[in-house]
Amino acid sequence: MSAKRRVPSDEYSVFESLRKKGVAVPPFATVVAEVGAVGIPAVVIARNASGAHTRTMVVRYGDIVPAVAHATRTSPQFFMQRHIVGHEVVCGVIMDGKKIIPLVPVEAIPRALHESSAWHMKSAMADAIQHLAKAAHAALGTKTHSCVRLVVAGSTPYVVGVDVAPPLTRTGLFMRSAMLAGFTEEEIKESII
Repeated sequence: MSAKRRVPSDEYSVFESLRKKGVAVPPFATVVAEVGAVGIPAVVIARNASGAHTRTMVVRYGDIVPAVAHATRTSPQFFMQRHIVGHEVVCGVIMDGKKIIPLVPVEAIPRALHESSAWHMKSAMADAIQHLAKAAHAALGTKTHSCVRLVVAGSTPYVVGVDVAPPLTRTGLFMRSAMLAGFTEEEIKESII
């Protein structure tokens, strides 16, 4: 009898799970001795299993220790993660039985009114994003659907967040990704609910 796998609930556990499975995530550290390897700019985050998170953007190395001190006031643990600057996209992922299906990458922030697909993206980059979204979904053991947020820095995509229960609203990023892949709103809701 196999143990049921639980999807990580806090932000650090998500990134740690992704990193352990080989999914490209921004560099991060959990001890002060390793934060220099993370680089600047970065975000220092209090590791709370539940409740509000303390986040501090660090743009100078001299600001790291005060940011860590601030984070550890609310939680005894912290992590510092590199803030990746680049093009932000989102890729929905659904399950078809045991098969993981990445959907179409979409703009997280459309550049023009009514723009939704990442039309300017080369097909090789779209393929890399879909592969990474599928890997993130699998690494977290998500059972139905997810919405993977990525930042493309230069020619490298990084997973910067995963919503394991994205809303199924027509204008939401997950639904935009699904609809561009050719699914109707009803088909997606039926397959998930």
